[in-house]
Amino acid sequence: MTKGDALGMAQEKKGKCFPVQHILFLKTHKTGSSTMANIFFRYGNSKNLTFVLSPGTLLGWPHKFHITHPLRLFSKAPNILCSHARFNKEPMNWLFPKETSKYVTILRNPVDNFESVFNFAQLGKSLGFGDNLDGLERFLTKGIDFNRTHNGLMSHLARNPMMFDLGLNYKFYQNLTAVQKYVRFLDKEFDLVMIMDYFDESLVLMKRLLCWELEDILYVKLNARLDKEIARNLSKTVQENIKRWNMADVLLFDHFNATFWRKVKMEGPSFNDDLIAFRRRKEETKRLCLKDEMQQERAYHEKKGDALGMAQEKKGKCFPVQHILFLKTHKTGSSTMANIFFRYGNSKNLTFVLSPGTLLGWPHKFHITHPLRLFSKAPNILCSHARFNKEPMNWLFPKETSKYVTILRNPVDNFESVFNFAQLGKSLGFGDNLDGLERFLTKGIDFNRTHNGLMSHLARNPMMFDLGLNYKFYQNLTAVQKYVRFLDKEFDLVMIMDYFDESLVLMKRLLCWELEDILYVKLNARLDKEIARNLSKTVQENIKRWNMADVLLFDHFNATFWRKVKMEGPSFNDDLIAFRRRKEETKRLCLKDEMQQERAYHEKFVKGYLVRNDLTPRLKVWCGHFVRKENSFLDYLRKTRLIKLRNAGLDKFIRVEKETDWNIAKDLQYKPITSTQIIH
Repeated sequence: MTKGDALGMAQEKKGKCFPVQHILFLKTHKTGSSTMANIFFRYGNSKNLTFVLSPGTLLGWPHKFHITHPLRLFSKAPNILCSHARFNKEPMNWLFPKETSKYVTILRNPVDNFESVFNFAQLGKSLGFGDNLDGLERFLTKGIDFNRTHNGLMSHLARNPMMFDLGLNYKFYQNLTAVQKYVRFLDKEFDLVMIMDYFDESLVLMKRLLCWELEDILYVKLNARLDKEIARNLSKTVQENIKRWNMADVLLFDHFNATFWRKVKMEGPSFNDDLIAFRRRKEETKRLCLKDEMQQERAYHEKKGDALGMAQEKKGKCFPVQHILFLKTHKTGSSTMANIFFRYGNSKNLTFVLSPGTLLGWPHKFHITHPLRLFSKAPNILCSHARFNKEPMNWLFPKETSKYVTILRNPVDNFESVFNFAQLGKSLGFGDNLDGLERFLTKGIDFNRTHNGLMSHLARNPMMFDLGLNYKFYQNLTAVQKYVRFLDKEFDLVMIMDYFDESLVLMKRLLCWELEDILYVKLNARLDKEIARNLSKTVQENIKRWNMADVLLFDHFNATFWRKVKMEGPSFNDDLIAFRRRKEETKRLCLKDEMQQERAYHEKFVKGYLVRNDLTPRLKVWCGHFVRKENSFLDYLRKTRLIKLRNAGLDKFIRVEKETDWNIAKDLQYKPITSTQIIH
């Protein structure tokens, strides 16, 4: 078992990797991007992935990309962006987090690229130089005011077209230092920059990066120019002038052409084997699918083209998992677990699935309408009370990029605790004490009668209820066993509260977290006087009989838990010892010896901790988070969410305004520009 999996990227585990399915492909003009888009369209369609789409073919281009440009995604983390969009780091990183996505683009040698752009976009014609090779030569040699080039959509590509697509501001085109700095910036942003001049090699390199199959990158060249329109013999003067006019593109290409071949070299001899196999497979596909004759198709304006009928482990290092669905179950230490996730997510500036209160639709099964709106952002953590529902949860937290965790407790202690905490004996007329539990179990009750309050849904098999099993199957042994097997496939880790520290160390290894990330103080612990210390054997047996589904559930996952621990090897115990030592040090550092009572639910009180007064302000905040109550933490996270939305310009979507107060003059101000200004 690995200690963690990287999400959204090609993961290696004993030679096996997992396909990347969160990809931003930044299209550049006349570089084979249409062929690339076709590859992504086919792949995404075959895997039922979600695309970032627009009403047309452009995602706001020539303006820099903004999150308002795509069709609304309704809280679903998108898988692929491959339409024309001008690079803009912040909103693109927001939709495609670098930790879970791969960023790819493609370049072409600047001489061929600019000649192709000039011809295809009819820049010579639109700028008054003629729509042929002579027009290109006149454009380059006679010179032109750069502002004059901006008289049409495609005229934005009249200088450094690749750098324009990649987001460089016009004003830096002649600034060598700024261009070099921007190239270094792009080198950090993109995982792979392909080279059209070596298209097959680029695809094989991409296949390896994304952990795809050869079949996934097969292609037929699209939007290829007619033979008669290809400029076969550009003079050295024209070539040199193209390079001078497009200095930024030249520096861009030279840098990434060099890095491309360094990456190929790092792949080793097997790369060439892949390349040979790919080219052979490509030719076989072409012979199988296509006729020999070709036709002309309209591509743009009056131009026609030839139309043809994936927590990653690598070299011992793992990457922290930051997309986690934690399914809370009642009275199993889930409040303590939620505090761990709240602290981790807050420290990493992650996004939570939140509700207006503490429940995400519970006791109803989870639905995507239950959380506060996420505004197209892939959420990182769900750890509030939600009843398991596979389809909408898998939609928000795709299994390929997320980890699913829950926690169980031995059913005898769990049911006694639930019965006491939710005051079920009192609400059902049996009395609010241990005798009430005994009477409830021995005198019997019609199950339908238990449903007279919110918490009464937990009056039988409370853990199975939280995990989504329908009441009608509670006594159906075959159905319960089948559902347990289903849960075994859905959850990556089922923790056991009775072995809480061991469970946390196992979770730490699964998520590739640090020991500091799983430190805790036990929250919502019952007062000593309310703990039932001596349940009779009769009561224990009747609890098991009444909660047969929970017993089968626990027995199965308790066994699988210890198998997983055994698979971790001797180093697991070293981690456990270190964790317990660090936990005690933190408790001594942060907390007073005395404790207090805190109200938890209705008339129920729990143990509360007091933070030491002699701490530095920074340490006091850090320690305070360990004992922060769930409601307080949720209020804080909701306020943080509003701040994030405001900073991203999205808070207007959650403000409710009366239509009569809508100030159109104020909200729709229009400031015209002069003809000499450039729109950036």
